[in-house]
Amino acid sequence: MKKYFVLMLTVLFLFFVVSCGNNNTEKTKIDAQTAYSKLKTGMSYEEVAEILSGFKIVSDSTAESEIMPGQKVVHRMIMWQAGKTFIQITFENGKLWQKQIIEN
Repeated sequence: MKKYFVLMLTVLFLFFVVSCGNNNTEKTKIDAQTAYSKLKTGMSYEEVAEILSGFKIVSDSTAESEIMPGQKVVHRMIMWQAGKTFIQITFENGKLWQKQIIEN
């Protein structure tokens, strides 16, 4: 009887842990979608970083090119991660130029 009781408690505990994990994944996905919808073309890095402050930066790269003599363009691509969701932002000369959300 005691083994049966312990087994039942273990099964209930595992069910609870699994169900909580799914809620966190869904919550993270909703939070990422909400944050993504707040991002607008022309925002500064500081404005974007504030919106995505709860996310982790997983990639950050910069490329500079000269489109005409004396006229340079700087592109910076940063990818933030929240759970299984990624938000990729490309800045052109310090302003949000393109955005993309990738959900796995």
